[in-house]
Amino acid sequence: MNYLDFVKNLADREYFGQKLGLERVQLFLQHLGNPHQSYPSIHIAGTNGKGSTAAMLASVLKEAGYRVGLYTSPHLEDFCERIQISGEMISQNSLMQLVEKFQVIEKKIGIELTFFEFTTALAFQYFADQKIDIAVIEVGLGGRLDATNVMTPLVSVITSIGLDHQKFLGDTLEKIAFEKAGIIKPGVPVVIGEIPREGEQVIRRVAEEKKSWVVHGHGEQSRTMNVAQFDGSTSSPCPSSEMNKSHAKLGLIGEHQKINASMVLDVVRLLNQSGKFKICFPDIEKGLASVNWPGRLETISKKPWILLDGAHNVEAMQKVVDYVSVEKKGRKLFCLFGMMKDKRVKMF
Repeated sequence: MNYLDFVKNLADREYFGQKLGLERVQLFLQHLGNPHQSYPSIHIAGTNGKGSTAAMLASVLKEAGYRVGLYTSPHLEDFCERIQISGEMISQNSLMQLVEKFQVIEKKIGIELTFFEFTTALAFQYFADQKIDIAVIEVGLGGRLDATNVMTPLVSVITSIGLDHQKFLGDTLEKIAFEKAGIIKPGVPVVIGEIPREGEQVIRRVAEEKKSWVVHGHGEQSRTMNVAQFDGSTSSPCPSSEMNKSHAKLGLIGEHQKINASMVLDVVRLLNQSGKFKICFPDIEKGLASVNWPGRLETISKKPWILLDGAHNVEAMQKVVDYVSVEKKGRKLFCLFGMMKDKRVKMF
């Protein structure tokens, strides 16, 4: 099988659906020797913002000198975008070597993984083979029954809660929040973003039940992205003299990215407090400034001005409208967009 055949084969796997549940992927990973347990990880869920937050965090960790795996979905142009190490996509050759190995195991144990289960296992094994220092893993759908939810991370993150994928996750914010909160592990802190009150109450209840704790870092100070607020004087190994650093510039545009970046600061603080990582202010500043995440308020042409964004629900579309309303106020604009039939079209 060549690379193009593999991609077509994965598309065929979609037809037997989003089979939420962990049994198949757990069994498969056991036959691989549980590669996801060989390195520390950060697990990121949320209706919107999880991809951007994951990209920012991976960029900061890279600047700190760590070999960091990044697993995200979906891809925009090339399947290999989903699996990266320190900004480098997995090669087609490396990917296909793993694919051949996995297909043999599927036949041996008599199961066929779904598209996302197969992809998740590929990422976990590749990261283990490449001996990464830490992985940043984005949830595919929901959280509780998502194929990525087989690991116990150092920190969990829930970026936002909104109405999306109701067919799988439920038709209220409370139900969706419960599914997202399924990534919370006993004793593992969870960083949360800008979440509606009813959703946050669910997350806090689940965290309390699991003896975890919630880090809520999206207040007004965090919105300003002033890295001088970062507490590096005691638990952080960074010199306290660096506390005079000022505002960090973000490589991703839009006010909502400041909220995402504030969660990255919270995760970094927790990583430093764990004693397993050393991430200082220059790493944060360089990482946030240099992050590249295509398809998020991305200008692909200046004359004429063309903006590309993957907003796929009401909340995400509102962020696009907010940005355009300020940046291009008074200009006549044309909007071209497409939706799947499960979206709330009338809300737009």
